[in-house]
Amino acid sequence: MEDKDIIRLYFERNEEAIRKTEEKYGGYCFKTAENILGDSGKAEECLNSALLAVWNSVPPNKPKNLKIYLAKIARNFAVGILEKEKAKVQKDIDFLSGKLNNQGFIAKAPEKLIEAEKAKLAVAEEKMAKIEQSIAAFKA
Repeated sequence: MEDKDIIRLYFERNEEAIRKTEEKYGGYCFKTAENILGDSGKAEECLNSALLAVWNSVPPNKPKNLKIYLAKIARNFAVGILEKEKAKVQKDIDFLSGKLNNQGFIAKAPEKLIEAEKAKLAVAEEKMAKIEQSIAAFKA
């Protein structure tokens, strides 16, 4: 089915538009989101959110290129998920850094626990670097 016919279905508020859009461009948008997130479950969530967003935005919008329109929405949802993950990881980093900078904790905690907290901090910082790299690569 041609894009103009799919868009006509959206303007008619025919739910077949969603099925035809997913049939034609779902794989492409899924892969776009999966490349950003590295997680097929989250990519599926992005695709579903993108399809709903197209349903809610067409009309009044009338995209010239449905594939690009849908992919951009999916990409934006994926980047949004990364932004949320970044905020969560930053909280973890702040918590662990605060703990490790707390002289009372350092004085009383067993060395094994301190080392475990340092290892958690290193993992969180590494995860943050990867998230920031992904966001920078895909944010428009």
